[in-house]
Amino acid sequence: MCRWLVYKGDLIRLTNLLHKPTNSLIKQSDHEALTPGCRKDVVRNANVNGDGFGVAWYNFSLQQRAAIFKTTNPAWSDLNLAELAEIVETNLLFSHVRAASPGSVISRENCHPFRFGRLTFMHNGGIAEFRKIRRTLQQYLRDDVYQMINGTTDSETAFATFLNQLPNLNGEQNYLSTIYDPQLLINTMRKTIETILQVQKQHNVTIHSSLNFAVTDGVTIVATRFRNCDLQIEEPPSLYYSYGSDFQMAEGTFRVGRSEPKDTVLIASEPLTTILEDWTLIPSNHMIVAYGSKNGSAVSNVEILPINVDYTP
Repeated sequence: MCRWLVYKGDLIRLTNLLHKPTNSLIKQSDHEALTPGCRKDVVRNANVNGDGFGVAWYNFSLQQRAAIFKTTNPAWSDLNLAELAEIVETNLLFSHVRAASPGSVISRENCHPFRFGRLTFMHNGGIAEFRKIRRTLQQYLRDDVYQMINGTTDSETAFATFLNQLPNLNGEQNYLSTIYDPQLLINTMRKTIETILQVQKQHNVTIHSSLNFAVTDGVTIVATRFRNCDLQIEEPPSLYYSYGSDFQMAEGTFRVGRSEPKDTVLIASEPLTTILEDWTLIPSNHMIVAYGSKNGSAVSNVEILPINVDYTP
């Protein structure tokens, strides 16, 4: 499985998220999983995520969509990323390190995050028997959504499935100026998961899927921790969050501030630090929603919601 990180809050240099924390995303990419609160016999995070990485960050003073930097290099050895991360600042970051599924092509097009208009999307997990159901999933897509697919991954088709549930704005350019009602994004995420499971059911797929998705329109963030299984026996891939006033160095380590107002959230496959009381494991088959403030640069509230979809065989 892959690992990923979402940040929204005070302006921060990328290196303070990707490199410097004790268990930063870059360090996670070639280390054993840190998954407090999860069952040790069903940990789904790979120990090595060396099949590429990607970073998407927003700067609304310059453009309405995220800037994207992706490569097939391992994140831990990419000097260009290290240089950029020292000088680039953002209020909103999506970042992903990839462990390709068996048989999957390693290419820039298959690296996350994916982007369409203002929307950015990434995935940790896998859609079971994707090759068997891909044609059915994609035949439902509108032309503009189908044409945005550049790679071959189940994750990008999941993003296309998400986009297909949204109102048709007739072309990517029109998505650049659209900020969505949070409830629409929540409902669309549920519908996306439901659609994938329904198509699998049509094709008699009984293997379980892990669907840890994250999406943002630059204001609201919706992220899921989901697996269509008996949760007494299995778990989805891990996913944690931390919500506070900032994320900065304090007494030699990075900490999430506890003062008011709380306007910063981190959502990550694993805690970025070893101070575990700063991190909360999102319950299985739930989503986290981070609501944006009026100016869009900070977080006004965070909510954990159940993913109520039918996933019986």
